[in-house]
Amino acid sequence: MIVFKDPFVTLSPGAANAWVTIDLSSEVSAAATGVAIRVRNLVDGDRDWGLRKPGAAVAFVDELDANAATFDFCGLSPAKEIEVWVGDTINIVLDLVAYFETEATFPDEIQGVGLGTRDTYETVSIAGFTGSETATAAFLFSRPRATDVYARKAGSSDTLQRQKDNLHAYLVGLDGSQQFEFYRGSSSESLYLRGWLTGGVNFPDNATEVTPAADAIWTEVTLPEGSRAGIFWVLDGAQPGQWGIRKKGSSEAAVFRPSQSVSLALAEADAERKIEVFASLGSTAGRPQIFLIGTVQGSVALVAAGAESLTEAAPAVFSINNDFTALPAGAESVTEAVPPAIRVAAPRWQREAEVMAILFSAYDEALAATIEGPPWPVGLEQLPGEGLSFMVLGGERQFCVADTDYSSGPDDTPANKVFEVRIEKRRGYEFSVRAFRGSRPDGRASESSGSIRLANGDGGLDSIARLGLTGRTLEVFTGYRGDPFSRFERIFVGTIGDVSWTEERLTLELRDRQTILNRPVQTRFYAGTGDEQGTAELAGKPMPIVLGEKRNVEPALNDPPNLIYHVHDGEADAVLETRDRGAALTDSGQAPASYAELKALTQGAGQDIEPGEYAVLYTPDGTWLKLGASPDGRITCDIRGDVAAGSFASTHGAIVRRLVETRAGVAPIELDEAAFEALDLDQPGVAGWWSGPEVKDLAQALTEIMASAGGWWAFTPLGLLTVGVLKAPENPVLVLDHSNLSKRRRPERQGPQPTWRWRVGYQALGVVQDPDGLASSLTAEDRKYYSTAARFADPAAATAESVLTKHRLAEDAETVGLWAEEDDAGKEAGRRQTLHGALRDIYECPAEGLGRRLWLGDSVTLKPTQQTNAVRYDLPKDFVVIGIEEGARFRNPRLTLWG
Repeated sequence: MIVFKDPFVTLSPGAANAWVTIDLSSEVSAAATGVAIRVRNLVDGDRDWGLRKPGAAVAFVDELDANAATFDFCGLSPAKEIEVWVGDTINIVLDLVAYFETEATFPDEIQGVGLGTRDTYETVSIAGFTGSETATAAFLFSRPRATDVYARKAGSSDTLQRQKDNLHAYLVGLDGSQQFEFYRGSSSESLYLRGWLTGGVNFPDNATEVTPAADAIWTEVTLPEGSRAGIFWVLDGAQPGQWGIRKKGSSEAAVFRPSQSVSLALAEADAERKIEVFASLGSTAGRPQIFLIGTVQGSVALVAAGAESLTEAAPAVFSINNDFTALPAGAESVTEAVPPAIRVAAPRWQREAEVMAILFSAYDEALAATIEGPPWPVGLEQLPGEGLSFMVLGGERQFCVADTDYSSGPDDTPANKVFEVRIEKRRGYEFSVRAFRGSRPDGRASESSGSIRLANGDGGLDSIARLGLTGRTLEVFTGYRGDPFSRFERIFVGTIGDVSWTEERLTLELRDRQTILNRPVQTRFYAGTGDEQGTAELAGKPMPIVLGEKRNVEPALNDPPNLIYHVHDGEADAVLETRDRGAALTDSGQAPASYAELKALTQGAGQDIEPGEYAVLYTPDGTWLKLGASPDGRITCDIRGDVAAGSFASTHGAIVRRLVETRAGVAPIELDEAAFEALDLDQPGVAGWWSGPEVKDLAQALTEIMASAGGWWAFTPLGLLTVGVLKAPENPVLVLDHSNLSKRRRPERQGPQPTWRWRVGYQALGVVQDPDGLASSLTAEDRKYYSTAARFADPAAATAESVLTKHRLAEDAETVGLWAEEDDAGKEAGRRQTLHGALRDIYECPAEGLGRRLWLGDSVTLKPTQQTNAVRYDLPKDFVVIGIEEGARFRNPRLTLWG
């Protein structure tokens, strides 16, 4: 049966930019296998969304157009759960409109449907997916191109293709051979099967237009005999308009734009088979068009209050294809009369031969390449004639290996490649990453590590071992033997580290992209040629960098005769204060526009800059200050740092982003945007970081910054730079229990010592000064401050002496940090004491079938299993994922949990 929710139920994901599990067990029957979801975007801007059946390894997130709405379908887990993704928890709204019972099958994995043509209707069959069942309709979606699309019943003459954008769903009728026809305007558009129906719906050969005659008026439409709901296809008109479809008598007045130019809709009828439709553009010309493409069959089912399904509401009847029939004699219940026949297909990776494939390159100095001229080789006299070519030696060769027989097709990249069977089955691929190396975050995740083991018993790889492999790109993919390589999922991208060789094996050590950050933060160094380029003593030293708000940094004296100091390599927001031996100087108010103007400012009594004063030059090429007289001692400054492109980078996350984008050339698309947004929400306070005359490693700089935030940085397996902060477990995205934990191994439990106090510093100094070198005019408090590393927030709120009473080895923890304000440092100290003042557990849990569903920082609920006694293991309990190890069966990761 297909059961409609009246009224519909609006779902509440609770978190944005993450897969969130939604429990629908209270909204659907025990026989439910899948749901129909309406997706609405309430704002003038595109927003992301996605649906998937829990456990699915492959899923997509795409945008929904501004003010648009459409429908999609999703299978339920045995626990009656789905997973959803929304880019905005306020403005992307998901409504549970209906659910399907035994007439619907949703495999655990979506299935790619092969297509061969474009710009014409192509006949497609799903008979190869449905097994012993005979489907009458299919749940489909396509992505990712902005192109014309439409799915119609085989033999239909409808031409309702229209441009859509991103992901779009279809519910299409099938003929007796389980075939339909699909139109796509681009060969890059891919089609996927979510599931199918074996009854309960009817699709005529051709659609019927039901667009209302009047503009902006809800108009009644009667569905065909035997119908209780309609399935609709909505096309935009010449200009973006609005549409709506509702049950007659419904109070819902919401109208929407089509998503790009098309939308799919599903609407229940009243007891007289009536619905209402709406279309508006301000006139009857060019409005959206609404087509009835199919119907849900049977009488309208009214579910009694408190009953989960019609079987509870009316135990005296049962339904086959929604036609009510009396119970057979002797049957006491519907389940006796019609035994349940729910088919939950096993995941595809359990049913078919899965392939792991690896692409990597190596430099071969003997590889010959031919270059057609021109250009002409440098140093050679140009010869007469045309069609000349030149041979060069040395270049990269690509290698393709797999763990089983596989060959790519002519349209793949790489094309027509036979993948050598070289990857060892047991330990051919290994990958691991951990958010922090000890019991608490220290700023940097362990470098993602792993290895590829290639069988070499026949000596076929001997020659490869002698090529240039280190530092070359390596990519790992998984897919199925019968699929084109374009459908394989890339699960890792990194570089080759060390290479080892034996007569039996070639081992390639894997490195993630952290290697690109093993470089100096500073990208510009003094040439020692005078003026902005500094003195000969500065030659080769790095130029200073200030990000955020930093206290007591020491600028570089780059122009001693003119008393000019280099403050920041770039434009700073403001020099807040300049001091000589700790005593404050006065801003002269001069505002030079160039280095030449700064240099030309006169110094001395009655001059542009008087003794005890300074002037500052702010330019995109640098920030400098000039003194009015020779200093008595060490010059230091408080600075609000870099404002590249007019943006002041002040938070921990913004500082990390500014460093990697401007100092390492990391593009925005190489950043985990959701993680950086979350970091700014978790740690919004102002921080400050400074790099002075010593060369600093960029990776170490990121570690220092993220340690201050109580978190880590890392690269994802697909090469995105990500960040995270350790928080108490909240809003678990997955339950770990007997269904997804290894039945062969128990979790391993350990726990670090708690802390009884946390002290977090703020206004940390760039340089610490000798108290004997400070001016005598300073107060005792300032003298103490400038001769210590930082001020520390009041520890009262971050102290729990009762912990020390219970745990005699509890730690007194301290971190200097980069916080600019005492209030932020105090909050962070309290947060850390709350996190680490309790006795925490760290579990090692072997999982099964999860694939890439979890990442560092995700919260999960760990439940007891047959191998884990609830009392002994203190379960169930929520944890945070802090480590992931993958093996050759990457779907079965070993998880490290903290909680």
